[in-house]
Amino acid sequence: PPIGVLRVTTVKAEGIKSGDWHLFPSQAVDDNYIKFAMGNQEWKAPTARMNETNYFFVHDSLQRLSIDVYDEDKWTADDYLGKVGDWTAEQAQGHSDKLLHLHDPDDPQGDAGHLQFTVEYLKTLPRELPSETDMCLIVLHFKEVFLPSSEITGKIALTCKIGETEKKTPAAKPLGGAMRKSTESILKDVKERLEKEDIEASVIDRVTKLEGLQIEKGLMKAAINCHQEYLVSFATMRATDKLSMELTLVEEHINKQKEKVDTPLGGVMFELQDLINAPAEEFQRDIEIPTKDANKAYTVQVSAQICALQIGTPPTATQVDSIRDDSGNHIGTDEASKDNEGNSSMRIAGRWNKKKKAKAEAEKKNMTGS
Repeated sequence: PPIGVLRVTTVKAEGIKSGDWHLFPSQAVDDNYIKFAMGNQEWKAPTARMNETNYFFVHDSLQRLSIDVYDEDKWTADDYLGKVGDWTAEQAQGHSDKLLHLHDPDDPQGDAGHLQFTVEYLKTLPRELPSETDMCLIVLHFKEVFLPSSEITGKIALTCKIGETEKKTPAAKPLGGAMRKSTESILKDVKERLEKEDIEASVIDRVTKLEGLQIEKGLMKAAINCHQEYLVSFATMRATDKLSMELTLVEEHINKQKEKVDTPLGGVMFELQDLINAPAEEFQRDIEIPTKDANKAYTVQVSAQICALQIGTPPTATQVDSIRDDSGNHIGTDEASKDNEGNSSMRIAGRWNKKKKAKAEAEKKNMTGS
């Protein structure tokens, strides 16, 4: 599971210009937004609406939360208005509730506006669920999907919904694609030979059918192998509610417009109440998803873990970003990001250029002296 969760709430946005020209500035619509990004997690928060909250899963102390501001454009690429910071979880919490300066890329010394956020760190407690816990984290691991037949040749994916959050796993093709082609080619040759022997057509179809052959078993599973995280608030659950997930198996196709289209194959509602009743116990299940044929079902291998969330202090990064010269000498750290400007990369690059230039001048002087 993640080592923690960052809870970010927007508080204030002031003095930020619009990237759009308007004949009557007073009538211009504020379509700026703040882009928060951590790894592959992204959140766009409009500057016109504050007090919005988002959660970011922290898997490593070195993960960074980058904060940039854009002006949204409908017909062209969004205009970049500036950067607020690029921090580890520890540094981000250190900037919580401070009025932060927005850096204009076209005018580094200018005043491009100010932003303020509240940043809280929630530490995960794996397989614990104290009675006072009001929010928990569910971590799911989808392993393999076993198919009732080898007829499905498209990519297979799962959509999972817990509460109001729905996520989709990456799609995976059934295993044994090369084996399938070889087997179908052999069966085609056998069919042609039997037809030349004037064997009855019904017999030929029965003999050359892939379904039922021993080799088919290797074609009847798809490896999903995907982890997903879900936040669950007990405060919003009614006393009669039970924790459950809605699973839907889909087959992914590419249509003529080259768009991905999902065809539902089946779905099921599965209770996760055992995670709450016995959080410390192993949770591994083979979940059956019924098909149109009552005698067949898809089987999904799932393991799950529940974690309590506790307000705490982010771990100190075990290593800081740095730049070293050709000799391995340390010439910069991201210590500059400890101020509210988050402009460390620019400063480090400047130091690196000065160091490189000084080294080149020294070498030139030595060559001239010799």
